[in-house]
Amino acid sequence: MIRAIGLSLVFAWSAAQAQSLAERPYAGVRLRDNPEGTVVSSIQPGPFAGSDSERGFLQRNDLLVSANGRTVSSLEFEELVASLRPGEELSLVIRRGKSADPLAALPVGDPSGEELRITAKLASADEYTGTIGRRTSPVDSEKVAGELEKLVRDLAVEAKSWEGVADGPQLESLLAYLMNVQRNARDALALPAIAACFAQPLSVDAVAGQFARATKELAEHPDQAHLRGFVDQFMKPFDAIGGRAPSAAEAIALVRLLRDSVSIEGPDSRTLIGTINAAPAGVSEYVLSDTHWRNVDEWQNRLRVAESTAPRTDLPAKLRESCTGDILSFERLENGRYAVTGADGENTYNMEVIEIVYDVGGNDSYFFGASANPLPETINHIITDLSGNDEYVSRSDFHGPGVAVNGFSFIDDRGGRDTYSSGTQFSIASGLFGVGVILDRDGNDNYHNLGPRSGWSIGAGVYGAGLVLDLAGNDAYSSEKLSQGAAGPFGIGAIIDASGSDVYSANGPSFASAYNTPETFLAMSQGFSMGVRGYASGGIGAIEDLEGDDHYTAGEFSQGCGYYFGLGILHDGKGNDIYDGNRYSQAAAAHQAVGILIDDAGNDRYTAKTAAGQSGAWDQSITCLIDRAGNDEYAALDLCQGGAAQQGLALLFDLGGSDQYRAGGGADSSPGIGAAAQGHSGSNEYHYDRDRMFSFSLLYDSGGKKDFFSTGRNGLLRTGVMDAAAPAKSRAWGVFSKNP
Repeated sequence: MIRAIGLSLVFAWSAAQAQSLAERPYAGVRLRDNPEGTVVSSIQPGPFAGSDSERGFLQRNDLLVSANGRTVSSLEFEELVASLRPGEELSLVIRRGKSADPLAALPVGDPSGEELRITAKLASADEYTGTIGRRTSPVDSEKVAGELEKLVRDLAVEAKSWEGVADGPQLESLLAYLMNVQRNARDALALPAIAACFAQPLSVDAVAGQFARATKELAEHPDQAHLRGFVDQFMKPFDAIGGRAPSAAEAIALVRLLRDSVSIEGPDSRTLIGTINAAPAGVSEYVLSDTHWRNVDEWQNRLRVAESTAPRTDLPAKLRESCTGDILSFERLENGRYAVTGADGENTYNMEVIEIVYDVGGNDSYFFGASANPLPETINHIITDLSGNDEYVSRSDFHGPGVAVNGFSFIDDRGGRDTYSSGTQFSIASGLFGVGVILDRDGNDNYHNLGPRSGWSIGAGVYGAGLVLDLAGNDAYSSEKLSQGAAGPFGIGAIIDASGSDVYSANGPSFASAYNTPETFLAMSQGFSMGVRGYASGGIGAIEDLEGDDHYTAGEFSQGCGYYFGLGILHDGKGNDIYDGNRYSQAAAAHQAVGILIDDAGNDRYTAKTAAGQSGAWDQSITCLIDRAGNDEYAALDLCQGGAAQQGLALLFDLGGSDQYRAGGGADSSPGIGAAAQGHSGSNEYHYDRDRMFSFSLLYDSGGKKDFFSTGRNGLLRTGVMDAAAPAKSRAWGVFSKNP
């Protein structure tokens, strides 16, 4: 469940925290100072998530009465915990109300609630710390200015929103603040591209441009050398890597949890955190080293020599049972599986027994994971299919075309209308401590990952890379959750579609809304990346569609969306495109993340339902939507169209055409104006009491004399309203600019 909770994840590195992690006491409780008192905002895995107590475990919204007999603020609670040692008891007295909303943006305590006592022994921080918090120094990144940074600075200066003024800090202060949000997380395994976004928040387009150029080059040169260069360019961590790599079983257990959660939870929490801490060594061994990158060209050349030979009649029984059609050559591998050359014709292959295929032609079928082992062996494949309308079917989790677990897989399909289908998770072009690739060179192809068991598919990476390179054809991508360019921690998941008018759909019905919104579904797809909240930074999830009139439809968290130090990108090069999304879509981000959507050309239509879309930034996040040309239409509700809240930064640029912007519908909206829309920021309660920082929002429209704005604005103006009685609720700050 994704919860929009007020949780500061910027670590304050005090003298007490200078202790080694093994010596540092850990409670796993985060508090917030509210008017009604000190309130529990979250409970991490640890003593109070699984302690023996009088009346159940600690819960969000519990009002803290005392800690070890003392009335304390949130800061005093941190100091109290730091004064103790692992193994010592901490006794909490709380009041628990009956009607607390666990999904509320901010926790609220109930002074009239039932009083309870909960006691637990403190743990060692080393047991419950992921790669977040393990660096000894902050992450720094080279700063490269994007094409619009100077424009934003000039607009902010002109609107008197650049330097700090009497009524609060402005954009200049926010930029430094956001850089430190990422630096202070001190992730021992952080992607340089994400660090670069936080180092220079006004230039996230430069990072997106670097990624776009690399993917275009890969589409133009889809060979193993360029693939290796791409992975090395974007997956080099900052720190040296060593230690024990996770086993396949450990890695699979983590991915299964992350299909349904954005954080660590449950009785296996310490084991899962241990897997996260072993991840750097796994990345080094299976992704960045040469050991597991099998030479595709060598195998293609090795098997090609049998193209003109007669079919073999001396197949071993195990191989004969695993395929139909004529086999021109076979070779038994060291692991007992086979490499084969298939004749022209309708062949079928059981890819549990056959590991490498060179197929001359025909309409062929490839079946992966037919035995549906609950914990599969790690089988990595190389398949070259020269022609035909082929079918690739996954029948169990962590098996499928282009699936790499602790290794390397590569599918090269050179022609025909092909289908890649599964109802399982981690099943199509996905990499887990490995690199999995589907290269489809021609044809109108279909990619399907559907059903309640689906997810992490069609270009998905977790501590590895999963890539779909589709070079031609009008293609259809249909899935439900965590797919179509989706990344987990230190992963790259991407679809690179070079041509054709394509249809992308990730919109239910198996995964209900994270916010209980009727007839709405959780997608986390189409250029989406997430970290493990509190434990590991995210990766890069992207769709790079180079041309065609494309249609994107998705549910919540999609279409260029990041979550917890994740970077989501949707970049469309040419065509008249349609974007249909829901909450957190179309350049959106939540909880220290980055979301980018760039459309280079065409008359486009953007529709974002519910809230947080079309450059909507929430909680120390950065969003950027750039539409470079065309007569475009934008329709959304709140936190949209260049709208940031909770110390966020949101930028929307429309650089040409006569455009229409419609926003509004929030409970605290003025007529025609969303709570945070069209260059107007939302409130800032999350971190204001500690950091005294506001958000910044920008909508900039240039060109076109027939633009329409539901706010009725025109010209250049500084937006924002100060609430003197409650500064944290101030909707500040922003700039609206309409240039004729």
